Amino acid sequence: MSAPNGTSRPPCGRWGTATPRRAASRTGIPLGQLILVGHHSEGRARRDAARMGAHMDASVAHTDAAEEARRAARIAKAATDARYNPVTVAKRVERLTPRVGAEEKALAHCERAVAAGQAAAAALSAVGGPDSDLDRGQVQPDRPRAGESAQGAAVRYGLNMAAHAAAVAERLQAHRADLAHWQAVRARQVADGTATGVGRHNVAAGDQVRVRGHCYEVVRANAKTVTVLGMFGPRATLWQEVQEHRRGAGGTGDQARAGGVTQPLFTARQPPAASGPGVPAAQSWPCDDPNFFGTSRACASAGP
Repeated sequence: MSAPNGTSRPPCGRWGTATPRRAASRTGIPLGQLILVGHHSEGRARRDAARMGAHMDASVAHTDAAEEARRAARIAKAATDARYNPVTVAKRVERLTPRVGAEEKALAHCERAVAAGQAAAAALSAVGGPDSDLDRGQVQPDRPRAGESAQGAAVRYGLNMAAHAAAVAERLQAHRADLAHWQAVRARQVADGTATGVGRHNVAAGDQVRVRGHCYEVVRANAKTVTVLGMFGPRATLWQEVQEHRRGAGGTGDQARAGGVTQPLFTARQPPAASGPGVPAAQSWPCDDPNFFGTSRACASAGP
């Protein structure tokens, strides 16, 4: 027995028993015919109409649910891609690094103040001075007394810093964990080629870089930015925006010092080279690079 759609799949289980019922409900009442009230077929016709309506409603509901699931998946993927964008990750690492350093300095200051306060409290307790009750908690640390000595002020400041140090240590621990996580993500992106990881240490004037799909010649390598030659003169862009880097003729970076072979991103357009068996064909893609007016350039790379 073959399926109604002409396939050779034999009917089995619920599919095999439901197919004849569906066929009977479709062929039992001609299209457009009203339900015959009082006729012996009225009950069956109403049941078939209700069943077909329920099936149609369920089909629409399942379709809507599937579309909503696809939309949620697209939103989740877009959010993840934006969160782990190489430029975003690099900027996040750059922002967290000085924050962790500042909090480490703040925590060290709090610890020094607490140690100085404890030493002053011990000295006051030893001599039994008028401020010796500070280390026993008999005076509020945020309320200075009239005629307070320098040692008493040190004790009070140490008590304040002891309370502040706990909050600073908690923030520092959270930011250290965040920095370690995003540094690991950045390292993986550089290792698998998702991010370039270029900077002042390996880019020099005369090299070529690709930024947002456009090829430019490097004018100067700065600490946080690279200055490239654009249509209206030099302009600076962040290192994180660099998508590709190639050594230029006369580059002074580490690869040039090591005697590496230069492979420019863009070169002057040349006549097509002869091709034949065993000769790799050059692959070029147009590069919208307006470095020089009236000069046509193309981004080229060696063929396979």
